Amino acid sequence: MNKLFSHAFEHAPIGVGLVSLEGKWMQVNPALCQFMGYSQNQFLQLTMMDITHPDDMERGLKHAHKLLNNEITAYEVEKRLIHRSGHPVWVQLNVSLVRDEDEHPLYFVSHIQDITEKRKLKEDLLASQTKYRLIAENTTDMIGILDSDLHVAYVSPSHQKVLGYTKYEGEDPRRFFHPDDLSLFHKEIEELKRTKSMRRFGLRLVQENGQIIHIETQIVPIYDENGQLGNIVYVSRDISEKKRADEILIQSEKLYRSLYEGLNFISKETQRVIKKEDLFNILVEIIGNIFETKNVGVICVTPDGRIESSKPIAFPEENFYTTDKVLIQGKGFIFTKVATCSDSKYFVYVENGKDSSCQKPLIQWLLTISRFSEIFSENIHHIEDLLSELKYVVKEKQGPAWLSRLLFKVAEQQRIKLSIDLHDSALQEQILWYRQLSEFIEEAPLPEPMLQRLKRIHEGFEEVIHQIRITCNELTPPFIKKLGIVKGLEFLIQETHIRSGEYVIEFNKQGMFDQLNEDQLLGIYRIVQELLANATKHSQATGVQIGLFNENDQIKLIYQDNGIGVEEKVFYGTSKQIGLYGIQERVRSLDGQIMFHTSDLGLQIDICLPLQIQWYDALT
Repeated sequence: MNKLFSHAFEHAPIGVGLVSLEGKWMQVNPALCQFMGYSQNQFLQLTMMDITHPDDMERGLKHAHKLLNNEITAYEVEKRLIHRSGHPVWVQLNVSLVRDEDEHPLYFVSHIQDITEKRKLKEDLLASQTKYRLIAENTTDMIGILDSDLHVAYVSPSHQKVLGYTKYEGEDPRRFFHPDDLSLFHKEIEELKRTKSMRRFGLRLVQENGQIIHIETQIVPIYDENGQLGNIVYVSRDISEKKRADEILIQSEKLYRSLYEGLNFISKETQRVIKKEDLFNILVEIIGNIFETKNVGVICVTPDGRIESSKPIAFPEENFYTTDKVLIQGKGFIFTKVATCSDSKYFVYVENGKDSSCQKPLIQWLLTISRFSEIFSENIHHIEDLLSELKYVVKEKQGPAWLSRLLFKVAEQQRIKLSIDLHDSALQEQILWYRQLSEFIEEAPLPEPMLQRLKRIHEGFEEVIHQIRITCNELTPPFIKKLGIVKGLEFLIQETHIRSGEYVIEFNKQGMFDQLNEDQLLGIYRIVQELLANATKHSQATGVQIGLFNENDQIKLIYQDNGIGVEEKVFYGTSKQIGLYGIQERVRSLDGQIMFHTSDLGLQIDICLPLQIQWYDALT
């Protein structure tokens, strides 16, 4: 029997030791020596207290006293022993007391099992559970578990914060869904079962107070050991604010596109406008379209403050004539000043029913329109005065060339003023907004769809800036004074080809043109500009040739195209086109001659200009 006991003691898979009543180790097995790092001889020189962690000594002594007092027959405890290398080893200690036949205690029998790894796994699991419980209980996302019957098995506290209900567990979650989204939910569940993979989709939920919110939901299937669907874990996030932001962004993109197209429309439609009434009609049409209302029109304010309007509307308590404001708001309307002429002021009024989020860009747009139309109407006023004088001169007798030069010089000065005003006001304002939007796109952390929409708005700003620059260049031709007429015409031809691209333009030149003065440079440039404009709009040509030559102290400008030609009465009859008539007047103002040749094969115009022009001291 002793041999069998010794064999079991030595080969036991867990640590076994005999401890005297004084706590000294009497015998230990190899398993105990192995996981504690001591040899058998080293162990026998130690006591139980020598290898017990200080924090666990008191508890061990209490249990030993209870054994000795016969209060208990054995005890089990988890405690820390000190490894020979100094680190703690967690053990499960089972201790009993051996007594003799007279019940006198002899020694303790200790069964010791290393549970360090088991203890660590348990602590890690507990920490993990604590962490996920903290996440689930404190996150704003709604986290939950559905059973195989799609009933709620668990919900995070955030459900009550988001939805307002107090009871969830055991409920059918579909009672919280918007009725129109039930079919989508069933479809996603079927796809989940078919693919056995995660699904993500959007839903609408109904809160306890009846409000509808948008959520983004991710569902993940959990299968049991038999491969059957056991649970569905879901994470849902309230994206109502994001939805509203997306809708606002879509509306903003639509608004900015409308404003951009509105500026383009005004720019194109006013190219041939020579009466302020026509300008007002264009402004009323586009402003009414932008504000989506027919309650729009024009009022005239006289110096005595009297307001003339075709419709009865309520006006703010403000003197429209004496005010310096170009934009007045009140009584549900916006009044934008568009012209000042003949001691009267003109405002376009429009009913303002737009959302508050749209007000700032709309106001900026109206201010731009106001600046443009004020400058434009002022020039129309000058043109009307000049036309009246010109009609009188023509009626009496054709005016001298120097008068035509004077009129063209005045017109060029007005073009320069308009170009400068557009560049320094509307263009700089657009560039400022363009740069601010660029910085916002680069710095703000935005979702990709929102970023792409902002980039499209950014491109729209860039196009508006480009169009204003083109208009400024057309009003004040670049490079002519500095680089000469040849470079100026090459730039004009290049820009025309880029914008139209409908026909090929060939430019030939010969001779020197350094002797040309400013009026001659601008005159030749404007003639070619008008010829190309007519070619684009009327000729239906596929090819245009322009020649500029200096021969025998004369400048020859030859234009040819292979278009449909024009009728002779356009040149010499009563139905003169404004563009061609303007070319004739330009040539006459430079003491030149012009000849037209037209047929079904196209149009040719030969212009001959003297290098020396008869000038009068009074005009130099």
